[in-house]
Amino acid sequence: MAKSNADSKLRNIDAVKQMMAGTHKFQTKTTVSFADIKKPEVDRKVGDTWTDEEGNTWEQRQGYKIKKGVFDQLRAELNSFPNCRKEVCTCTSPGRADYKMRAYHGMCLDCVVDMEHELKLEGKFEEYAKNKLKQNALAWLRDSEQEVEELKFAVQKAPEFVTVDGNVNKWELEYDPEHMAASINDQFQKVKEQVFSQFQITEEEFVNFKTKKV
Repeated sequence: MAKSNADSKLRNIDAVKQMMAGTHKFQTKTTVSFADIKKPEVDRKVGDTWTDEEGNTWEQRQGYKIKKGVFDQLRAELNSFPNCRKEVCTCTSPGRADYKMRAYHGMCLDCVVDMEHELKLEGKFEEYAKNKLKQNALAWLRDSEQEVEELKFAVQKAPEFVTVDGNVNKWELEYDPEHMAASINDQFQKVKEQVFSQFQITEEEFVNFKTKKV
């Protein structure tokens, strides 16, 4: 029993000497962390999707991977220009001019330029330009007609004001409201007929344009 205690003390003394010398097994042992463990490569096929440890969803493309959130946002943005030819459209960052062209053509500025160039080569640009002017004239007439109706309503309604005692009084109009409204309407009808004649627009076309869903 005494020998065993002596051996244990000798081992402890040796361990202390080794630690002081920096040669103890716990000091020289290589520690392997989880970060040092290389994860096995996953063989993914084109179209495969997966979610990483941070919750991001990825999709395997041909030779590269793409984060689904970014891809979906870009695709949605491109789909907002429905008439662009997706196989050649390069508009990935639409600007003000692109959105303006979308309102008229449903496509970005570059695609409009390409489309008009092709029409010129095919000899169809003149007809296209005439129809474009006609559509602009119809839109102007539609907006102007609405403004005329608002103006006619305004001139027929006498302005009101509230006195200090809370009474509501109306200003006396210095003109005949019915006559003024009729005069405004007549003037607009003359302009409307001129536009109809210049752009060869029929009343039926104008009505259909006003009622179509934009």
